[in-house]
Amino acid sequence: MPAAVMLQRETGLYRVGDAETLVLFDHPRDTRNDAFHRRSLLRTVPPGTRVTIDRLTQRWGFDSGKGRISAFGTLASGERFEYGWGVGTVIGPAPWEGPGLPNQRTVRCGD
Repeated sequence: MPAAVMLQRETGLYRVGDAETLVLFDHPRDTRNDAFHRRSLLRTVPPGTRVTIDRLTQRWGFDSGKGRISAFGTLASGERFEYGWGVGTVIGPAPWEGPGLPNQRTVRCGD
């Protein structure tokens, strides 16, 4: 079921290469490798922006079994995005979560 949430901190909306889906990243951030990764900032998204999280997915990793954990959703402006929330069984604080969460949390993902 989709969840409507509000961003708690400023986030950047990026295009990565030729990918159709835009990507949310924490903002401000270190941009030194953006050209190499063909990542470009489209705009900043301020705290208080309404976001709908449509689904969570986990891809399989190369050797490690469980790979990237992603949240897919839609900004109030209608732009669809992916947010890389974590890897394996560990996630970090998402931009729609409040302050004070640990940098890494263990989660149980379905097998």
